Amino acid sequence: MVGNIAQGKLEDGTQFRTLLPQEVRGNFYEYYLKDLVDSKKISYSGEDEPGRPWYIEMLPTFFNVICFCNILVCFYATISRRRRRQGYVLR
Repeated sequence: MVGNIAQGKLEDGTQFRTLLPQEVRGNFYEYYLKDLVDSKKISYSGEDEPGRPWYIEMLPTFFNVICFCNILVCFYATISRRRRRQGYVLR
């Protein structure tokens, strides 16, 4: 079982793959498989759901940095314009 997909092989050799609804996923092993695994009628291996890639996780941070830099550039441009109008000369 990986995430919300259960897959396996039946006794006659037929392979199956099914999607588990959200309501069943949280307690699927405990309610449906535990007794069968303990009695060695079936074997079970569960895996964690695959996580999101690091670059997807970094998008909100990257977006915030870009917005902050944009604010700084606008702020600097506004101050520079005001100084030029007032005749400020850098010496």
